[in-house]
Amino acid sequence: MKIIRNPVFTAPVKVMVPSDGGQREQQFTARFRAMTLSEQAEFDTSSANGTNEMLRSIVIGWDGLTDEDGEAFEFSSANLGTLIDLAYVRFALSRAYFDATSGVRAAKRGN
Repeated sequence: MKIIRNPVFTAPVKVMVPSDGGQREQQFTARFRAMTLSEQAEFDTSSANGTNEMLRSIVIGWDGLTDEDGEAFEFSSANLGTLIDLAYVRFALSRAYFDATSGVRAAKRGN
């Protein structure tokens, strides 16, 4: 195993978007910067503000997002703010990050 102090990785983000009659699943790919445990301890992820700060620190890009007009929704600090202001997207980003860094997905596959 090669030790990389600040690995960068991509992960699928499955978002349950509210819609008439319930929810519909949509997906995009996020690029994350992995935190160390000491960095993670700096964020109070039990609060919305703490989760927002953490996501601003670790989300470094994405693919597969468009705006309401079908135009590319490019990565920027302002656009990241727009995404994490949506509770269902904030939850999906957090879940994708922690699933990828905790080995949850690999355990579910039986690896």
